[in-house]
Amino acid sequence: MLSAAGYHAGGAFGETDHAGSRLEVVAYIEPLAVGDPLPDMPLFLTPGDYVPCPLEATYGTTWDQYPTALQGALENPAES
Repeated sequence: MLSAAGYHAGGAFGETDHAGSRLEVVAYIEPLAVGDPLPDMPLFLTPGDYVPCPLEATYGTTWDQYPTALQGALENPAES
């Protein structure tokens, strides 16, 4: 099974805040199948603030900037 995950980590395991409340870790999971577009996932900046991270667009832009001569080695590793 493939999946994308974003984590909101409120603190170290078992850590508590100033009021004694236990801080929790939350996982945001998106199941994927081969060939599915990548989803937007949360990228947490602080425990309460995040920005959406557009994974498909980000990886697409990066791939477009990757040297064409090297793309083939990743697309067809048996031929390189």
